[in-house]
Amino acid sequence: MSEANNSIDEEQQEQQQQQQVEGESNKIAINCTLFAANNTIDEERQQQQQQQLEALVPPITGSEHFRDALLRFLDSKLVQYLGLAGLFVVVVAGAFFFFLLIGAQTLCNEPSRFNCQPKNAAQNAAVQILIGIFTYMSIISMPWRAAQFLHVAGWGCPHRSNEISCNVYGIPDDPDIWCYIPLKRRMGILIVLILSSVTQFMNQATRFVYPDYESSNAFPGNIWTIVFFVACFACTGIGAGWILYEEGLLRTERPGQFGPGPIDSLKQAIADYRAGKAEPNADATTGDDDDGVGGSVHHHHPHPADPTRAKNRASVLGAGDGRAALRLFAM
Repeated sequence: MSEANNSIDEEQQEQQQQQQVEGESNKIAINCTLFAANNTIDEERQQQQQQQLEALVPPITGSEHFRDALLRFLDSKLVQYLGLAGLFVVVVAGAFFFFLLIGAQTLCNEPSRFNCQPKNAAQNAAVQILIGIFTYMSIISMPWRAAQFLHVAGWGCPHRSNEISCNVYGIPDDPDIWCYIPLKRRMGILIVLILSSVTQFMNQATRFVYPDYESSNAFPGNIWTIVFFVACFACTGIGAGWILYEEGLLRTERPGQFGPGPIDSLKQAIADYRAGKAEPNADATTGDDDDGVGGSVHHHHPHPADPTRAKNRASVLGAGDGRAALRLFAM
């Protein structure tokens, strides 16, 4: 009797395993079909938009070629990874600065743990590192901010259409959600972000004039350094929050039209990581491979008619069609 039960259990296990394999095979087949269909649509869109780019009147000018070359370099993976590395250093240096600021340190105690050497020198070094990284990010993002400002304002030379859904070349139906934010609101965002860059450059200048702890914490150095530091942070925060708000409105009004935003992309990446960790053998069905086979099929449309993008159209943060907004922050 026991042997018969064991035989039945083995048969059931084999059936379950076979059903699981068949289910995984079906998922792979469905994903392959979706990926192939999506590629077909993307190829048609590429051809159509490339034709529009070649038919531009007037044709692409020398100044536009120069701008595009610069923006392509700033869109490269190298620059994107440098941006991520900069964020990591900001977090570490910021935490170090904060603990020194509140006196949570064991470097010295005389005359007090809030004002002593070498604590003051270390705190000043952390500030200089933070300011330097913020300046780097402002330099990297400024060309894209300026290009977008000229395009939205209609001041580009030659003039290209800045109607809703048009990219910097005036080609409509761009998949990037940034192109669908109303013009006046986009202009407001860009003005705030350009002010962020300008105030950051002034902030960096004050750190050259008042380079050490003593001069930057005594009048008038403390006034100049604090004013521009707060102004830069306020402008950056307002610009980032405004973009997230506008993109959230668009995704609510037009569900399914745009790819996931940075926050949704991060949540998806965490969920995919957890799913892969929970099911080590689920690579074929839960992975998010570059070829699109297996896993959640994210229907991100390429930007074939956008010469400002790097050739691989990569986004290290996986923002899909929301790349323009990230470029405003050197990401």
